[in-house]
Amino acid sequence: MSATKACGIEQSDGWMQHMRRGDFEAAWRVSDRVLRVRSGVPCDHLPRHLQYFWDGRPLDGKRVLIRCYHGLGDTIQFVRYAPFVRARAREVILWVQPKLFPLFRSVPGIDLLLPLHDGLPDVDFDTSVEIMELPHVFRTTTSTIPGPQHSAAFGLLFLHIRVLLDRYHTENTDKGMIYVLRRME
Repeated sequence: MSATKACGIEQSDGWMQHMRRGDFEAAWRVSDRVLRVRSGVPCDHLPRHLQYFWDGRPLDGKRVLIRCYHGLGDTIQFVRYAPFVRARAREVILWVQPKLFPLFRSVPGIDLLLPLHDGLPDVDFDTSVEIMELPHVFRTTTSTIPGPQHSAAFGLLFLHIRVLLDRYHTENTDKGMIYVLRRME
């Protein structure tokens, strides 16, 4: 069951279709409706990757815990939002898969890396957000997707990934990335 179905909004509302067309603002309007519907509705019974945390309020001046409940590849893709969170927040704590620590130590915008585990986070925070919620937080559009050009450290992160792909002798980046991530798990 998807998080949207869990709170009464079906996929027929078109979120995925909007995203595939690149109409992010329409997708965010659907996401805004989801926020309103699920407000106050517990989600801890859902599988971790379907749980939601951001309540729609600004992150400004807060100690923000970013939860990385999806796979390694998703976490690598969305960590690019960390500097944008840090520009608003007082502190950014990334609760992340321990295997990604070597890659993320130099990522700008992260004040503290914590190893993800099955329990509760072992840190005080004001608010939290699941890493896959960050595009909605920033109302990302096709022209505002953060990329390696935003930071030299991200360039190094992508270079490190390229070295890993080369180490496993693959030319196909998509298949190679999957292979590297599986070897890391």
